[in-house]
Amino acid sequence: MNEERDPNALYVHVAEFLPVLAYGQVFGVMDLSMRIYRQARASDGYIAGGLKAKWWRKEFWSFTVWEDRDAMERFVRGPLHAQAAAHVLEFAAPGACYVEWVAPGPADWPEAVERLKSPTRYFVPPPLTRLR
Repeated sequence: MNEERDPNALYVHVAEFLPVLAYGQVFGVMDLSMRIYRQARASDGYIAGGLKAKWWRKEFWSFTVWEDRDAMERFVRGPLHAQAAAHVLEFAAPGACYVEWVAPGPADWPEAVERLKSPTRYFVPPPLTRLR
């Protein structure tokens, strides 16, 4: 985005962590992630974002920043994202989650990764840890 943005404006940030169940799903998830990301970039209200992957570990991250909640929700209800969300349990491994927050300024991967440690919602909860 080349237009000037108010550095003090509040934006909706969304980060997602998606470990996948099997290596046979990695390339399909990579393709789907790229298609969804292209759709996000073309959506009204998209500010910034990106994708990261450690495909050899079956782990994927996405991060998007939206002008407001309405813009983010219009994208989420779009056909491609909605279809992927409806099938997420077919490929998401334990720990798959997302986090949303409102903050000023541009995308910040380190903050996104940190916030994923206390997600808004798990798609698939992580395994329970034994207390000693």
